[in-house]
Amino acid sequence: MEQSIDKRITTIDTAVKQLAEKTTVHFDPDISVMIFGMKQTENEDTRQKVCGLFRDTLKIDVHVVRAERTLPRNDHPAANKCELANVWEKVSVLKHKLKCNDSASTSKIHIKVCESHSDRVNHLNSNTLLEILGQSEEFVVGKGVIKARKDLKDATVQHKKGGAGHQGVVMTNLT
Repeated sequence: MEQSIDKRITTIDTAVKQLAEKTTVHFDPDISVMIFGMKQTENEDTRQKVCGLFRDTLKIDVHVVRAERTLPRNDHPAANKCELANVWEKVSVLKHKLKCNDSASTSKIHIKVCESHSDRVNHLNSNTLLEILGQSEEFVVGKGVIKARKDLKDATVQHKKGGAGHQGVVMTNLT
């Protein structure tokens, strides 16, 4: 009886360890960015490569908690997911991302916000709906909101003139 209990405990421990190895930890979209267009090499340390991009190209010092390369899809190369220490570091990366265009070697690298699966699906569904209705030229989708392009042009003009404060934020969030 005692041996069967020990055997069951060992079996359960083994199953728990195997389950823990299979469990993937998702990247927090609030503090993560996606990097597209980075060249891939064999046995690369993705975290070090991303840190080098931020340090050498963007000229910012941020703490990369973890980074991993996703699987390539269709004919597109693999992207890099990068989780940063906090939201302020993510904002810093997004503010400096256009510095990638300054060099020929990094001009094909694009950095974007990391969205949750539900946000990506909602965005895709909204765009599809606008295309079906034939309204994709008059409206734009961003952060779960469908806005008329005319309203966005008015908001940009007001923001440049120093008008209502939050309307400029709408333009920033629609990228």
